Amino acid sequence: MTFEKNEVRTGLLVLVTSAVLIAALLLIGVPGLFKKQKSYRIFFDNAAGVKPGAAVALAGRKIGQVVNISSPVPKTLRPTKSPEAEVLIEVRINEDARVYRDATARMSQLGLLGEQVIDFIEGNEDAGAAESGYTFVGERSPDFSETIPRIIRILEPVASNATLTLDDLRKTIASLNVFFDKEGELQGALAQIKNVAANLALTTAKEGSLGKSLDNIQKLTAGLADKDGELQSALANLHRTTDQLNKDDNLAKTLANFEAASRRANTTMKDANALVASVTPTLNQAATNFNQMTDTLKRQPWRLIYPTTKKYDTPTTTVANVPRSQGGPATLVTRERRGGGGAATTTVRPEPRN
Repeated sequence: MTFEKNEVRTGLLVLVTSAVLIAALLLIGVPGLFKKQKSYRIFFDNAAGVKPGAAVALAGRKIGQVVNISSPVPKTLRPTKSPEAEVLIEVRINEDARVYRDATARMSQLGLLGEQVIDFIEGNEDAGAAESGYTFVGERSPDFSETIPRIIRILEPVASNATLTLDDLRKTIASLNVFFDKEGELQGALAQIKNVAANLALTTAKEGSLGKSLDNIQKLTAGLADKDGELQSALANLHRTTDQLNKDDNLAKTLANFEAASRRANTTMKDANALVASVTPTLNQAATNFNQMTDTLKRQPWRLIYPTTKKYDTPTTTVANVPRSQGGPATLVTRERRGGGGAATTTVRPEPRN
């Protein structure tokens, strides 16, 4: 009887232990069996060694696990904005976990050699909670093997610029060495400055050209400022001359005489113009007579011997009045002679009036 009781107790203990173990295995292996869950689909460019069963966290707190990994995903099934995402990871999380639509699913590594986890971060409550089956495009933190090439790519331009800077620095140092050399430009410039300073000292010395010039200027200005100097004498003479002109009214008389002479010159010019105008017809007539004479000599030269039978115009008399020119008006009379051609001019001038 006692033996049967021990066997029953042992059997019950085995059954309870097995049930607890099975329940624990089911809880670990099938979390949704005892608690409701929801699933999300996340696209990544690389799985980066993540395995099914990897932890899924929400801001660092574990809320689920990875249940399936598919790669490569056909291009037709990839997100339009991320055609390079060729890995699809399906995760399941607790239904009460608040994962928002705009949250970022980031794959990172716990520790330097730790396992990969997927963490939902930076969600905004205004975007609303993501329903089961929602698709995210995740970000992956680069691992150590990818960080080194990125660092190298970043440092390459810096190294190139540093190399160029060192080359420029070497050239600058070489140029400075040449510049500060004993035979360089700086020493030549300093020598020139010394020469200029020496010449300036000689020029500004008391016996130099500048000092002598200043002494001469001082003497000249002293002589000009002296009461009995040349400047004062010239000013005194000018003052006496202006006083004399004002006293005798010579300046006004000179101006009046100049004005009268100008009027007489204008009158003379007018008389000369009138005389030229009156003489011009006579000269024209003389030219005409000369043409007639040359024509006669050309066509009928015998008229120089035989009496002429050529008829001429009736003699005319032209009277031209010449304006007064100091001696009074004059009359210019022009007569044409019959037979011999030509014209005679007679000027009749009356006696000047007192």
